[in-house]
Amino acid sequence: MVFFIVQKFANLSFMGVQPEDAKGFFALVVIILFFSGLNLLALGIIGEYIGRSYKEIKSRLRFVIEKKINFKINQ
Repeated sequence: MVFFIVQKFANLSFMGVQPEDAKGFFALVVIILFFSGLNLLALGIIGEYIGRSYKEIKSRLRFVIEKKINFKINQ
């Protein structure tokens, strides 16, 4: 995205094409890259949330013992 912004404002040629030759290409590329970045950021946040939830659930005890009673069976 930075490359396309620099190319647009510095009017650089890339592979023989000037930014003015392809109208709307600059805006389209910047918008797609920006929203793709937001999408990847959101997926990363969701992944962190799921990973931490999984780790928290995995380390919990299976049963919670409220009270222990000493009980002996006579044989």
